Amino acid sequence: MPSRGPDAGGYPIRLEVTGSVAWRVTSCRFQPAGDSEGTPFELGAWVDVPATPISDREVTCVAPRWHVLPGQSTTDVNVSLEISKTLWTNVTKFTYLKSPGIKYISPAEGPFEGGTRVAVYGEGFHLYGPDSAEGQGMSISCIFGRSVVAAHYVSPSEIFCYAPPRTTSSSMKAGHYVNLDLTLDYDASHPTLRIPSVPMMSLYQQLFYYRVVRFSITYANPLSGARTGGTLVSAYSDEPFLNTGLLRCGFGGQLVAAQRVSPFRIDCSTPSVGAPGPVPLSLSADNQSLTELTVIDAETQKRVPLLFTYYIQATVASVSPSFGSSEGGTTVLLQGSHFVDSSDLSCRFGTTVVTATRFISPSAILCESPAHQVGPVVVSVANNGQDFASGT
Repeated sequence: MPSRGPDAGGYPIRLEVTGSVAWRVTSCRFQPAGDSEGTPFELGAWVDVPATPISDREVTCVAPRWHVLPGQSTTDVNVSLEISKTLWTNVTKFTYLKSPGIKYISPAEGPFEGGTRVAVYGEGFHLYGPDSAEGQGMSISCIFGRSVVAAHYVSPSEIFCYAPPRTTSSSMKAGHYVNLDLTLDYDASHPTLRIPSVPMMSLYQQLFYYRVVRFSITYANPLSGARTGGTLVSAYSDEPFLNTGLLRCGFGGQLVAAQRVSPFRIDCSTPSVGAPGPVPLSLSADNQSLTELTVIDAETQKRVPLLFTYYIQATVASVSPSFGSSEGGTTVLLQGSHFVDSSDLSCRFGTTVVTATRFISPSAILCESPAHQVGPVVVSVANNGQDFASGT
């Protein structure tokens, strides 16, 4: 017979009978190992289950659910066989293992395309891990609806499964829930676990939400920023963004949190990168899988990748002239480094932002001063109209 099994019960075990009397066995008795040991017919706490002969010398019984005390991972029971409803065989020992317990899963949602790495947090996973001697021959699996996927062991309190793809239909425009069951799989070929090939046994049930993920971005701004990061990028859609805490923006594969400002707008702060240059902009609905964004080109009317360009932050070395009329209109030459020729190139006089009137070179631009009250102001430059570098 198998020497061990999970306390959830529900699985068949085989027991050998001395002599060709298996057909006379009517039931199996499971009894605490310390309770009336050796005398199963005496009063005590036990569970009797029907026995089914499978040969002259073997019977099967379905292990009942058993209680493993808090703080313990195993408990021993004695198993005996009733013959012709009058005789009992000698007892043999069977060990119940505490079934893994689930506290929560994360994330609890993902796209229909599948591939979401779902972490399952709980306890007792080490009893069924790859190096476990206790749960040898048993492994944990996940079932999403009716799709079975393997579970991967991380620690005694964590495993993970990859969500399988899910088919969609016209009635699933927004998405739908499926049951996520944690199950134990038995290896019938294992030499010490002589259990017939049986379906998996459901232990616990969670809910996983499959979402229909479709991003339709019409506009994003700014599409450039300093490589040190921190640029606030706003993306606009003609369809409502998913109202989920797992929504993320991707900049060249780096994920950052997205703030849902309105149903049709999200804001993301760019991460830093090691070198300047363009990177693809993408979105994720599950904080894992990325969908690269495209927009319609105004000239070709074709969809093109949406790119964000990192640059080296501009610096201002001098402003000439250093004074002008409070009524504005003074043409000011700003000299420095890393100026970028773009429509977003801007100067800021105090708190007033004006678009640069002329790009001369990466080290020189012209701006026209706005009207302002009399007094000194700080002049700064931003290549993207947002991230200003101060000057004199």
